[in-house]
Amino acid sequence: LAALLAFFVEVISRKAGSFDLFKLILIASLTGVIAGLILGGLTLLIILLSFRHGYDPDNVITPGLTTIGDIVTVAILFLTAYGVEVIW
Repeated sequence: LAALLAFFVEVISRKAGSFDLFKLILIASLTGVIAGLILGGLTLLIILLSFRHGYDPDNVITPGLTTIGDIVTVAILFLTAYGVEVIW
């Protein structure tokens, strides 16, 4: 669905200026992989630390990881977009 939307955005934007579908898909894919790896490790760390300190991991992980995940993913998205734009 995202690729289809990106295709239509590319078709529309060709009239307005330059737009590269490959870069958009590359940025989204790299962001997802990098964020998934970082947040996966962070999830394990938060679970282990909360259990070690006597907290229920179910009560800690959901709000904590949601907040951290949003911040980390947006930061990685900006860095990935910048990196792809500089390299390409």
